[in-house]
Amino acid sequence: AMTRAGLDIVKDFPPIRILGTIGFICAMLLVNFAGPETAKFQSTYMQLFTSAAFSMLMAVYALTMPSCPINKSPQSGNIIDKLGLRAFTLFKQKKMAVFFLFSMFLGVSLQITNGYANPYISFFKSIPEYANAWAAQNANALFGLKLNGWTGRAYVKDATEQNPDGSYRVDQNTLWRAYDNWEQSVIDHNDYIATRSTDGGKTLRYAPVIGCREYKLICRYLQQCGYATSQTYAETLTKYVEEYNLTLYDKFEPEQIAPEGYLWIVQAGAYKSLNNARVLQNRLAKMGVISIVKQYREEESQI
Repeated sequence: AMTRAGLDIVKDFPPIRILGTIGFICAMLLVNFAGPETAKFQSTYMQLFTSAAFSMLMAVYALTMPSCPINKSPQSGNIIDKLGLRAFTLFKQKKMAVFFLFSMFLGVSLQITNGYANPYISFFKSIPEYANAWAAQNANALFGLKLNGWTGRAYVKDATEQNPDGSYRVDQNTLWRAYDNWEQSVIDHNDYIATRSTDGGKTLRYAPVIGCREYKLICRYLQQCGYATSQTYAETLTKYVEEYNLTLYDKFEPEQIAPEGYLWIVQAGAYKSLNNARVLQNRLAKMGVISIVKQYREEESQI
């Protein structure tokens, strides 16, 4: 098409390719910074909707471009040609082989960057001159959980621990879990308490805490189960609960047992789209809530 338009492929194509790279960078910046502070598009399914919208716009734009007829050649019955294996003969050319290897290693580097860029940026918090940097300060960690198998974002901060003899030590450059928003931090903490095990899942480390409604017992159980090394952890946590009247959020109505043959059903939402219903179900599952998706008539959906 460029040749038919009278353009020099060697001279005119590189600027077009550069514009493609600029477009890619702009798209990444849009996804990274779009959305509310607590739910950036880069960490939610909104990035998929954004991609779909721009894909449709590009498809419409492509329909307005000039026709680019292909060169038809006689079909060969050779299985090598049908599978496109003859393209490997290009590696006989040194320049093509070097280009392929460079592209492959560049792709590997990009994947490593995508997987570890956030933890790398978070590490700057341990360096004094970068301690107040925006990226290092936005770990969104409400509870201070160490990695313990965590594969997501991380940040570095010294940990002050109490030894069994009552003395203190500082574990420098300790890795802590970091999150994209507070909601992720809360959900991960709940999951940590509900599923944490040190023997492959045979026993739950914080089993006494699960289902307990007495805050003083919960504080004591957390300390006994090794949630923190502080020997006054339960006492300190109880003090905060009482000082800020946090038991206000623990009010429960008197238990009402459903009659024989009946169950209490929680209706979280009703959707026309099964995919949207699955999205809500997955969110509930991350919070440890078991739910089912069932089809009802519209007049029956109001419980």
